[in-house]
Amino acid sequence: MALFLDNIGLVYQQQKNYPEALIYCSKSLSIRQHCLPSNHPDLAMSYNNVGMIRWNLDHSDLAIELLREALNIRKESLPAQHPDIALSYRNLGVVYESTGQYKLALESFQQASQIYSNVWKDDHPKVVEIKKYIERVPQQSQN
Repeated sequence: MALFLDNIGLVYQQQKNYPEALIYCSKSLSIRQHCLPSNHPDLAMSYNNVGMIRWNLDHSDLAIELLREALNIRKESLPAQHPDIALSYRNLGVVYESTGQYKLALESFQQASQIYSNVWKDDHPKVVEIKKYIERVPQQSQN
């Protein structure tokens, strides 16, 4: 049921209907909090999804809290070089960057880049994307 709710929420998120996305993804998170161990990767996925929706709703502080929880669960439950850990670092970097916390953004993007580079070749879209993020952060911090 949680996966079904998550998928509906993600469709709303893709449509930029963030209030509806939040309803469904929050229900999914609640189910997973009650049914799964506290370090389960699916729980991390729900924290990540709700965190990114919160960021899109301009709730950056709450987004950071949720994304950190997703990262902590993933670091505890997945291999150190797992792409989902890199995704958590990337998402935290995006939120930090949007709030002007450029040092934290750069650190997060670099952590993601290190994992992505160990997992995929240099021309993989995720590797290319994260390198672009790293390149633009210092430029923004000078503005």
